[in-house]
Amino acid sequence: MSTHEVKVRDVSGVIASVIAIAIGVMVLRAARDFDTLGAVFPRSVAVLMMVLGACYVVLALRKPGVSPARLEGSGMRRLALFGVMLGWALLLEPLGFLTTSLIGYVLGLLIANFDRWTPRMTMIYCGAGCSMVVGLFLLFRFALKVPLPPGILI
Repeated sequence: MSTHEVKVRDVSGVIASVIAIAIGVMVLRAARDFDTLGAVFPRSVAVLMMVLGACYVVLALRKPGVSPARLEGSGMRRLALFGVMLGWALLLEPLGFLTTSLIGYVLGLLIANFDRWTPRMTMIYCGAGCSMVVGLFLLFRFALKVPLPPGILI
C-alpha cells in the first residue's frame, strides 16, 4: 500500500445495500397478494437482495477498504440512464411490460453506447435487445407465472 492510500468505509455502498434490503422487504410484502406460483420469482429475488445487501453491510462495516479512484465519465449520461430506469418503472403499469421494456432498452442503448453506429451493429443491438426483452416477457409471463401489468398495449 502506498503512503497516500487511505482506508475508508464505503458509506454509499452501505446506504445502497440498506435500500436494497428495504426494497426486498417491500417486495416480500407485496408478493403476499400474488398466487403461490406467481410469488416464487419476486420472493426469490427479494430474499437474494436482502441476503446480499446484509452481507455487503457486514463486510463494509467490518473491514474498511482502499479509497477507490475517481471515476471518469459523463455525469449527465448517468443521470439520463437513471431517468430511463425511473421512466420504465413509472410507465410499466400504464403501458405494459413488453412495450415499456422495449422503449427502455432502446433509450438506454442510445444513451449508453459509446461506439460508432453502423448498420450492422444497429441490427445486432436491435435483434439482441428485442430477443432478450421478448424472451424475458415469455419467461416471466408463462414459465414463472409472474403477474405482469398488461397495460394498454401488451
